[in-house]
Amino acid sequence: MIDKSKLLMVSPTPAEVKIARETAKLTTAEAASLFGLHDGSSWRRKEILQERSSNKRLLKPAEYEMLLLIAGIHPNFELMVRK
Repeated sequence: MIDKSKLLMVSPTPAEVKIARETAKLTTAEAASLFGLHDGSSWRRKEILQERSSNKRLLKPAEYEMLLLIAGIHPNFELMVRK
């Protein structure tokens, strides 16, 4: 079981999304594919802060958790291959 208190469950900024993707060594197209988006331009919208608007395209907290795990930078958990 997972200790839910160790989940971050925060809404990331576009800059945090980009840093996590780059740390995971994913292109925007690869990230889009992993998260069920059409193409890299769909992902890039998640990395752009739009002035005077609430960017509805940001990653959801659970998606950000997964991206941090993929990148190996989640502060509380790491992915492991099952034996």
